[in-house]
Amino acid sequence: MLLAVVPSPPRTPKPRRHAGPTLGLALALGCAPDGGFPLPPVEWEGESVRVRLDDPAIEICEGSFEALDRHAALVREALLLEGDAVVEYSIGDEAFVESACDFPFDGSSKACADGLEGHVFTADPFLPHELVHAVRRKDPHVGLLSSPFEEGLAMVYGDDFLPSYPIPLDVVGIFSSTSYIRGGDEYYYAGHMAAKLLDRHGVEALRRFDLQAREQDEDDAFVDVFGETKEDFAVFAEADPVCEQTQWWMPLLECDGPPVTADPTNDRLVLAGNLACGESDVKGPRAGMMWTSRHFQLDRRTSTLAYEIDMPEDATLEIAACAGGCPDRFVYSGTRNQVGSVLNGLPALDPGEYFLRMSRPVGSDDDGSFEVVLH
Repeated sequence: MLLAVVPSPPRTPKPRRHAGPTLGLALALGCAPDGGFPLPPVEWEGESVRVRLDDPAIEICEGSFEALDRHAALVREALLLEGDAVVEYSIGDEAFVESACDFPFDGSSKACADGLEGHVFTADPFLPHELVHAVRRKDPHVGLLSSPFEEGLAMVYGDDFLPSYPIPLDVVGIFSSTSYIRGGDEYYYAGHMAAKLLDRHGVEALRRFDLQAREQDEDDAFVDVFGETKEDFAVFAEADPVCEQTQWWMPLLECDGPPVTADPTNDRLVLAGNLACGESDVKGPRAGMMWTSRHFQLDRRTSTLAYEIDMPEDATLEIAACAGGCPDRFVYSGTRNQVGSVLNGLPALDPGEYFLRMSRPVGSDDDGSFEVVLH
């Protein structure tokens, strides 16, 4: 079974994407649907994901399907997974998802990835967390790890919709729990734990653990592969700095492909677009939000005095470094009224690779054009 989900140096606390009070906290325990749940008609098919719609009237932003397909391929590559089976990704209303997923909902975001076939059923059209579960199930050589590891990896390689504030870790608690991960704090614990495990031992060791845990007790496999008990690792993890999720989450999709660079003739780096659901690079909705991102590279430190930022009134701008982790990865977010302010504005950026993400509510009627110019 799988759970369905969905100093920090240069960080100034600001509102993140308005994920809503239950998103990310609203993850539910999912079991395999009973004996071949009938899948809805195919709407779109890529190399890694086949999207099915139970209701053709569901609003889905234009760039979502291609992004889901690319994200699945990136997860498979990042986790050294094998197999090339296509993930069945079914989108429907809450009643459809409740019928497909063998567990009760509690009024929170509704989705599941079944534990046998890796089919995804979701009421939120863009849900990379569930896609991580599904891609892992498509690897014929690995089994299901315990809930903290499965949910932790889905948090690290899925998306970062949890609240933007850090909370103390409880790795010992989730390792010793006999139940499945549930609730926002436990998802955060699991994700941060998995990120620290990857940082400490690397993805190759994780792959060996994945394979070995299928053949022996998970606790014994952990010791054999990582050279320490879960309890010893928990003590190490809880002694480390605590960060918000964007500092340990892996922005696979956001930092994919060649980065935008500055125009050598004037040293201006321009990041522009139109944040409208019908645009080919806009993804969503999720919890009523849509967004687009830009991957860019700086060769020299920027000057805050030369920033030019134009964005919709209801939008949130985020900029985060592609590399690094807790606590050193640069992360910033701000609203239109904050990004240019003296106290809460976007600070100077050091050379390196970053992504910009612009988000706003789906259904916004005013112009979605934005332009961010860095010098």
